[in-house]
Amino acid sequence: MDSISPYVVHVDMDFQQPEPSPEDKIVSSYFEVRSEVYRDLVKVRNDTWNNPQTTAHFRRFRRRPRTADNPDVKDRRDRFDTMCKIGDEIDAASGGALSLPHSHPRVLDLCMAPGGFTASSLKHSPHAVVCAVTLPQDLGGLKIIHRRDMRVTMKFADITMLHTEFGVAEIPNGHCELSQFSDKRLWHGELFDLIFCDGQVLQSHEPYIADYRRPVEAIRLTAGQLILAMQRIKSGGTLIMLLHDVGAYESIKILSVIDKIAKIQLFKPVSAHRKDGTFYVIAKDLQPGHPEAVAAVNGWKSIWKELTFPVIDTEALISKPGRAEEAAELLERFAGRVVELGEPIWQVQKEALVAGWWTKKQNRKTEPEQMPTGKATVAVTDNAAAAVHKSEENSDDTGDLIANHPAYWADVSVAMENLDRDS
Repeated sequence: MDSISPYVVHVDMDFQQPEPSPEDKIVSSYFEVRSEVYRDLVKVRNDTWNNPQTTAHFRRFRRRPRTADNPDVKDRRDRFDTMCKIGDEIDAASGGALSLPHSHPRVLDLCMAPGGFTASSLKHSPHAVVCAVTLPQDLGGLKIIHRRDMRVTMKFADITMLHTEFGVAEIPNGHCELSQFSDKRLWHGELFDLIFCDGQVLQSHEPYIADYRRPVEAIRLTAGQLILAMQRIKSGGTLIMLLHDVGAYESIKILSVIDKIAKIQLFKPVSAHRKDGTFYVIAKDLQPGHPEAVAAVNGWKSIWKELTFPVIDTEALISKPGRAEEAAELLERFAGRVVELGEPIWQVQKEALVAGWWTKKQNRKTEPEQMPTGKATVAVTDNAAAAVHKSEENSDDTGDLIANHPAYWADVSVAMENLDRDS
């Protein structure tokens, strides 16, 4: 049985390239030998990290006031519109994953805000009903943009604190967040045709996350979404989940489980995330009663318990013996499938990085000097180029991720998109 497991990623404020986990080093070395596309992507990513233009951009990006902390109406609308576009892209690429044929289909949207996937689901299946849960704004959650709709039932909760759902009956009295847990079981006993797991840990959440879980909050969120989804999805239903970096050890472990219990497709949208490792797994005909699914859910519950009620510090959890052996064993039986699924995703990211404005500017510096055409012409050309560069450099996108997911590039997904907003 494979499941996600704890790890910590630290990203320097000056945006030095993050240090991958030992398992990710093993995985990366393995794929560099076996996939030319992956090898090329690694080179381009390293070149991007080492480019002074991107380093300067990352510094500005992290130190400026973030729109996720105090988003205005336009920021919220842009985020919502982008998610709607991604939903449309997923439906088109998957042969109608959001176009549900049943007379009364049911959709569950985990971590709904701002509501783009809910809106896209109702666009493609207007006869559907949607149940959605999202983090309250007083805990750093995003504001919902989707208009009131009788087809939508919405609840507010931090799904990482639903202890009864995750198999824990009582919380120890001495726990530092005793009052924050909830024994609610949202839509318990109800089943859904389509479930979205699109939750991410944002910078706006960070002030509300207790110190003990801050390094591993994204893992708790991923585990929580998977547990909820697997205990709510109909046999034969569809799961759509956001992950980061096909070539990351933790992503591979999740994919290895889902591949056994569903027909999976990996998808990378063009509306956003072209330059980072973010992708979606579309799992159709999922069988939640399969023995592998049952074992996986039990494993995810164990991970949630370990990270929520730690008996040792998270650094010690990460360095548990045997993880390198687990990575080698996983690659031995699943690496070929990862290459098959991942190469189209890696190719898109590589091409987007190569086409970035910072690459173009670097190339201009290495080109032979041209004969001057006159001071006035040169001044006009330089001013125009500077204006274009400034416009591209200041473009915005939908992420605001902290370093939080099974890929060491997750922290910079928005910064990468900001470098050259995809039209």
